[in-house]
Amino acid sequence: MAEDQTTQPNLVESTPVEDEMATPTVSSEIIHPGSLYGIYRQGTVLAITEHVPPKPFRPDYYDPSWHRSPADREEVAATGQLEWCLKCPQIETQPKEDAQQHSLTILGTLSVGYSRRSQVFKCQLDGNERIYVAKAFDPVFSMEYPADVTWAVDASYSTEAAAYEDIKSFGYDGKFSPTYHGSWTFNLPISKDASPEATSPNDARPVRMILMEYIKGLDFDEIFQVKVESLLSNDERLHLLNDIFKAKACLQFAGVLHRDPFPRNVILCGSSSTATDATTDPRAGKVVIIDFEHAVATRRPNCRYPAPREDRPINPIYRYWRHCPVEWGCLAPEPFFCNYGAWQRWMEHSWMNNPAFCQPDGMEIVPWARGTRVWFSEFE
Repeated sequence: MAEDQTTQPNLVESTPVEDEMATPTVSSEIIHPGSLYGIYRQGTVLAITEHVPPKPFRPDYYDPSWHRSPADREEVAATGQLEWCLKCPQIETQPKEDAQQHSLTILGTLSVGYSRRSQVFKCQLDGNERIYVAKAFDPVFSMEYPADVTWAVDASYSTEAAAYEDIKSFGYDGKFSPTYHGSWTFNLPISKDASPEATSPNDARPVRMILMEYIKGLDFDEIFQVKVESLLSNDERLHLLNDIFKAKACLQFAGVLHRDPFPRNVILCGSSSTATDATTDPRAGKVVIIDFEHAVATRRPNCRYPAPREDRPINPIYRYWRHCPVEWGCLAPEPFFCNYGAWQRWMEHSWMNNPAFCQPDGMEIVPWARGTRVWFSEFE
């Protein structure tokens, strides 16, 4: 990855460093960047508390009856982004008993600034050496404005937390996605100049966050910016394609449909970011899928599209038999991308009759020129 609950506010900044925030892209009269500029920066220390995320509620994929509808854009725009976040804060859930608390220090930014869905940064807890990635869902910086930003970030937070929780409960934690280290909340002063000793709840606003394992490596968008053949042999490229197909199939079996499995969201692990990394990193040469902000947790009882109850993951041959997915064309060496016959022979060699995977009802392998039923076609 390239670098780029207490009721009192608890933002403490160390010695000032070069500001890493992106220049605001919205009106300063609306968002007051002078007061909030530079919150997510190297050296910032936050007091975080374990948090119970709300169940996912995006109305296009879940029954949203338990949650309010988003406010009209005109109402939000007339209020202003910061003022709306104070007027209509994020969802409060039942506090977790014996909730853990930690001191989080930001080590460096990965994706921060105004007009983003989330603030992503590297961090450490309590001064320990272990490095994590934190993803903060802060409506004050949300790109969704002038839509209902608190509704939007709660939807993203609840969606991603549900995906990681279900992956972990299924026993796949850290196998095909980063190890999940829970959901958290922290308070920020409304104004950067507010006194850290302020006791009034009106002086602070809550922000939700998830914490994940830091994955060392490159995403495939970065790899594709150079000649992929200079980094990976043909055999390695085909091996990685199989790893990607397997990871997606297993995550779907766990009840998590990613819905955005493009190269930018798949990391090739290892210090040299190749499939032949010779370091002691046990993950070297493996693929890890990240960013579950748009995922659907299909095993949740309120999901509109429940997962098929197969006894094993669906064999990737039934999804990718016809041809290589276009988004992964740079990874497929010739003749496998352009020659459908060569692709199908390789798929048959790699996946046919693999006992770890199943053939779902109603799906079959057919010649490339004929139509093939696609599982979960409404998501693809």
